[in-house]
Amino acid sequence: MKFIAIDFETANLRVRSSACALGIAVVENSRIVEQKYWLINPQCEFDDYCIRVHGITPKMVANQPTFRELWPTIKHYFEGTSMIAHNASFDFSVYRYCLADANETSPTLNYYCTYRLSKKWLDGLHGYSLDVIADHLGIAFQHHHAQEDARVAAMLMIHMQNELGLTDLNALAERFDFVPGTVHAHGYQSFSVKSNKTSKSGWQKVRASDIVSTHTEFDAEHPLFGKKVVFTGTLESMTRKEAMQKVVDVGGHVLDSVNKNVNVLVVGSYDYRKFREGHKSSKLNKAESFILRGAELEIVDERDFLRFL
Repeated sequence: MKFIAIDFETANLRVRSSACALGIAVVENSRIVEQKYWLINPQCEFDDYCIRVHGITPKMVANQPTFRELWPTIKHYFEGTSMIAHNASFDFSVYRYCLADANETSPTLNYYCTYRLSKKWLDGLHGYSLDVIADHLGIAFQHHHAQEDARVAAMLMIHMQNELGLTDLNALAERFDFVPGTVHAHGYQSFSVKSNKTSKSGWQKVRASDIVSTHTEFDAEHPLFGKKVVFTGTLESMTRKEAMQKVVDVGGHVLDSVNKNVNVLVVGSYDYRKFREGHKSSKLNKAESFILRGAELEIVDERDFLRFL
């Protein structure tokens, strides 16, 4: 079975087509047989936050090809193949927006999300970001480097296939009740749970700084749809109020404190690094205690929260 793992890094939080790096890992017969990495000139402003995360600067990409110029070189990787990404909704939205800006259309492909699959496969971890899963599986890597992230996503899928004895990606998706995502010249379908449909129900207000949404329709496949979300620590990319607003605008709920019903605890980047080093706030201690007792709660850092959005 052959598949290709991809990972994009972006220059700007507000511009989904601002790809500044792409990494791929080609897998055949449960082995990585090829890896590639490209820097991309997004021709737009870089956010300071993005630079701090991935280390790519405007100077580094000034003489690199744009996505439009790179596309003829990489197109064959996307033709008639199965692809994976960790939090695929982010990477394949970057892919689609980059193609649209380049006035190109996508070859037909199927894709699968190792983030969503791993939540079913590795139940009970405190989070499902790539670095947390890599630690769990004993994989060392340089996080937030597109080629490294693609490599580890590929290794994660190989581990999952080997443990479950399922080398066919469709069978793997079926095992956990998912439908493969597709992208083609006329549109796309998200990697999704079989039973979910788009919801038109309104959001019910919860007590959290009077954050409300004026939206009446939501995408039920969005990673934060219907989720109860709590924030802790200082966010670098936006204010907490702005982050809360983004949650409710995709159909999520924001709460002030951690309880057994919370689904996601978002931790500011600095505080998340301290957490990984063993320093825990009261919210983090409480979250871990609920996870140990079987709660469906995930701890994510700021970058993964932004990729959800």
